[in-house]
Amino acid sequence: MNRLIDHNGQLCIAVTYPGYSDPVLTTSIYPTGLRVADYVRSYGDEHIGATLTDGRFPGFYNAPYPSRLEFQLQDGGATLPIDNTREPIPSPKVRNGIATRWIDGRWEKCLKRGWVPA
Repeated sequence: MNRLIDHNGQLCIAVTYPGYSDPVLTTSIYPTGLRVADYVRSYGDEHIGATLTDGRFPGFYNAPYPSRLEFQLQDGGATLPIDNTREPIPSPKVRNGIATRWIDGRWEKCLKRGWVPA
């Protein structure tokens, strides 16, 4: 999920994704090179916190419809994150004796018929 956020006065895009082999939710924050005060003065604050969709090229993101705004990362697709946070994803509640595992970015539980999504 991609969101437009205010990170220490900078307008940034937060990209959140689950770990593939570890049960963690990683959020990477990428700068756009704009200050939040300048953006709000020109466009208002309705898009801050909004979910963005992927744009036409790497490093580009589109604001929600009906807006035509497109956001570009500071160095395009080569932009490095300025901050990363990792949050553990808790194991789902299951009955005693049922095994669970994290695989391919999701929790699974073992039933008689085999491993199924939890």
